[in-house]
Amino acid sequence: MGFMLSERSLSFVTRVDPRLVAVARRAITLSDQDFGFTEPQSRTVAEEAALVERGVSHTLRSHHIIDCEGPGRWAAPGCSGAIDCVPWDGRAFVWEWPRIYPIAAAMRAASDALATPITWGGVWDRLMSEYGASASDIAAAEQAYAARQRAVGDHRVLLDGPHFELGRNN
Repeated sequence: MGFMLSERSLSFVTRVDPRLVAVARRAITLSDQDFGFTEPQSRTVAEEAALVERGVSHTLRSHHIIDCEGPGRWAAPGCSGAIDCVPWDGRAFVWEWPRIYPIAAAMRAASDALATPITWGGVWDRLMSEYGASASDIAAAEQAYAARQRAVGDHRVLLDGPHFELGRNN
């Protein structure tokens, strides 16, 4: 433990709602898995549309969009309400589930401590406070979410482990 967000990572969250940034700053100090941000976490609608066109993003209702519209708009004006906490293995950023679960557990603990409800990209239909807090509980919640989605015919379940957003994705 004892990790800190780098200045580079912090430069990528300048337009993210301060409550979510506070959760990430707290979580990094609680986590036994280092993480950071690999790119700007806030986007314009045009930037998000380009990502959707490339197949990198799946929606124009992303909470990464500054002043996102529609139901579930949780972020402060002029801000976005989502971040992607990507595991750092000491040499490079990696997208590996065993490294993601401890980050999710730390984000859950930080969101509880700061009374800031968040949704995780591994379980889109519930706030993190609605399931267990340990890394193994979170892994089980992700697997249960995927099973629920498949049971209703969603065979292309979107699981975005590094993604966290304010409130619930509606």
